[in-house]
Amino acid sequence: MAPSIHADPDPKIGFWGHSTSTLDWCEENYIVSFYVAEFWNTISNVFMIVPPLVGLYRCQRDRLEPRYTMTYLSLLSVGLGSWMFHCTLLYEMQLLDELPMLVTCGNMLYCLFEMGGEYNRISKQGYLAAVGLGLYIAVVAIVYLVIRDPTFHEIAYSVLVVGITTIGFYSLWKYDHQCRYLWWAIFGVSLYTFAFVLWLIDNNFCTSIRDFRKGLPFNGGFVAQFHSWWHVLAGLGSYFHILVSSRTRMEVLGRNTAFKTCLGLPYLVAKRKNND
Repeated sequence: MAPSIHADPDPKIGFWGHSTSTLDWCEENYIVSFYVAEFWNTISNVFMIVPPLVGLYRCQRDRLEPRYTMTYLSLLSVGLGSWMFHCTLLYEMQLLDELPMLVTCGNMLYCLFEMGGEYNRISKQGYLAAVGLGLYIAVVAIVYLVIRDPTFHEIAYSVLVVGITTIGFYSLWKYDHQCRYLWWAIFGVSLYTFAFVLWLIDNNFCTSIRDFRKGLPFNGGFVAQFHSWWHVLAGLGSYFHILVSSRTRMEVLGRNTAFKTCLGLPYLVAKRKNND
């Protein structure tokens, strides 16, 4: 996966000045607003901001374990960091996008390793997983800060995503014997996979995509911005994973749970136990 650095044939300098990031995506810079470098790639992060905010509210309302609160918080930080990165194309803001991506994956994996443990306690397996994941993320972050090679970050991130997918389906096989949540998990993985395909297309066929957009009204708007769709679908796919993980965990603890929706967005409702 090559770094995405697409030279704009008609470069514009906006409010934030020259780009200092090591990545520049296929959306033309400052074409919509003088104050936002990549307008559509910026506002599409709302799908990585609103869903985790809903999840955080439900975590507090239903007293889900702190690990799920931390997972939603880290996903929220990805959305906010990505918003700032695409708005400015500054290297410092890029790090606020990319480093929380690793932390979010680490939190997701930790939740999976603790799926069968006691309520709100750290098991030996969970402790080892936390230490291992923490070391992995720390080493990756340090090396990345030194070499500043986006490909290295993409590979390290992909390793975590593969781990989440594999262990996630294993957890469902082990704890969801009636396969009540399997289709939710498949839907989330499908969203994320399609998002990755769009990310690849945007990254490798930028010239053709830009030529295609020129023939569309308003340069295609949001519809023709494939990296923006990556934000939408990857954000929702990640949110669905946390939903399935937390619901499986609540079922392991013997709680009654249900999925409800608000404006089309599903969320988890868990019934409290008297001794929680």
